[in-house]
Amino acid sequence: MRQAGATYAAIGVELGVCVEQARGIVLKAERLTEHPHWSDALPTRATTFLRLRSLSELPEAEAALAVAKFTRKQIKAEPNLGKGAIGAIKAWLAGHGLTLRDEITVETNKKGVSVQGRSRGSRNPSQAGRKASSQCDMPRNAP
Repeated sequence: MRQAGATYAAIGVELGVCVEQARGIVLKAERLTEHPHWSDALPTRATTFLRLRSLSELPEAEAALAVAKFTRKQIKAEPNLGKGAIGAIKAWLAGHGLTLRDEITVETNKKGVSVQGRSRGSRNPSQAGRKASSQCDMPRNAP
């Protein structure tokens, strides 16, 4: 419409919006047609997520690989990313044959200390992974 010589006021009347909204719609449409970007199809909140992590400037495949390193929990913890934006990110990743990283569960003891990679059944107090017990580590006397 603007290319045909219509004013923003006339476009606003036709679209049922104010002049300023009409101007914004026209400018965005012109940008999308003149300078398309791979992230244009994603919702604004998803593109903001990418931009804040400097991923929107990368080629699409590299950005997808970087996003796939996030876990579902990390993505859900992001501010301003709701179900719609997260769903769009998941669908975008699926288009590249990728998914969000699975959660890594780490076994912890009663005090909340990670016991991943520790040897089990060790009685030597200097070794990591020693299970706490009420028994003394001294050798038993043979009968």
